[in-house]
Amino acid sequence: MAEAVDICIPIYNESIRDVLAVLNHQKKRIPEVTIEMFLIDDASPNLTIRNENREAANTYGATYIQQEENAGRSKTRNAFLKTTKARWLLFLDGDSLPANDHFLELYLRHLKDNPEVSVFYGGTQYPPSVDDRYRLHHAYATDREALSLVDRQNNPVGSFHGNNFIIRRDLLEAHPFEERLTRYGHEDSLLAIRLALAGVSIQHIDNAVQHLGLVDNVTFLQKTQQAVRHLAHIQQCLPPKTLKDYSSLWKWYLRCRWFWPRSLSASWSEGWMNRREQEMRAGEYHSRRFAMYKLLYLLQ
Repeated sequence: MAEAVDICIPIYNESIRDVLAVLNHQKKRIPEVTIEMFLIDDASPNLTIRNENREAANTYGATYIQQEENAGRSKTRNAFLKTTKARWLLFLDGDSLPANDHFLELYLRHLKDNPEVSVFYGGTQYPPSVDDRYRLHHAYATDREALSLVDRQNNPVGSFHGNNFIIRRDLLEAHPFEERLTRYGHEDSLLAIRLALAGVSIQHIDNAVQHLGLVDNVTFLQKTQQAVRHLAHIQQCLPPKTLKDYSSLWKWYLRCRWFWPRSLSASWSEGWMNRREQEMRAGEYHSRRFAMYKLLYLLQ
């Protein structure tokens, strides 16, 4: 088994008491491996949650670090390299709860059985149903993120997410999260692409977390728009003509941008997109319409 694992949990305005309780219970069953928990709060504005998380960290023996200025997802994740020491780093989001009672043991078993692998991704699950306010995020995530192991293995780079993975420290030091990406979206996609370009394979396994941090329909639409805008920044961080091999949205953008007659299509596309936005704010989700909406948004 791995000699040591540090669990890295970036948090922002979310309570992590339940996550720490579950992880602490599981790590007690593995006394032969040193497992430490580290939390970095990225300047959460809710001071009550800050205090609750600090108390939870003390209760469960985790190291709590408070950032006074918001650094963003990439910088915060890279900051764990300065505060941890273990050879293996397990990254979890603060709103992701292990979906099984042997979560840590399964990761350790895969590390032992696959010494040649340096990155494992465990997958994501979502609750079976949610309030209508969160229906858009839930529908999209269930369709595009909560993929089966087989589906993830067929697309190991495109189905990687940063909410539940374990990576060798020296590999993350060589390929850190891109700190030029300061807003929401695709920083984990860029990491996966860079690992692939470096010849590093991501091993997908069946060891999911349940994502509890769904956002309301309006907020998810805004986050989607931000992620689409971020895609243009992603391509600037990669060698020319690379992104189209890993992003179907960018591939279609390149195909359409040269013959997209903006003057003739502006009225039609604006009307179509406005109708789709009204539907999405009401929680309606259609996979193909959603993909088309993102393409039109990127083209415009």
